[in-house]
Amino acid sequence: MPKILLLILGGGLIWTLSRQSSAALLPRIVNAVPYYPIFQQAALKNNIPITLLIAVADKESKFDATAYNTKSSASGIMQVVPKFHPELQNPFDPGQAIPYAAKYLRKLYDRFGTWKLALAAYNWGEGNLAKYGLAKAPAETRDYYSTILASSRLS
Repeated sequence: MPKILLLILGGGLIWTLSRQSSAALLPRIVNAVPYYPIFQQAALKNNIPITLLIAVADKESKFDATAYNTKSSASGIMQVVPKFHPELQNPFDPGQAIPYAAKYLRKLYDRFGTWKLALAAYNWGEGNLAKYGLAKAPAETRDYYSTILASSRLS
């Protein structure tokens, strides 16, 4: 029987890990702790699962608020592309980026109806998803939503 490690982080965040996964995942969870109040407030305000929002930040930037993708110009902890989201003043500010991403994810969920489709749209673009459908999504997008849904325990 695998041993389970139970982590209780600030604000009531509980994370369970098998002994096998804890070594790889623990540093990432610890990196989320400074932003937990922002994740919590944004998730509550937008009625989205906090585990989903945290998993998006982990997948996008490994919680690095200074992350920058030179290919796409995706910026900050939530990897928002300023060209497509000019209303976000500073994507490098987690206090702005996390609530913005939560609001945008909620919008995508309301438009497409499932977290799987909302995540696909967040990664691939809502226009691409609407035009081509999930069946035509690139492998990167399929991996993106699968990984996030599994790690947020929504799949």
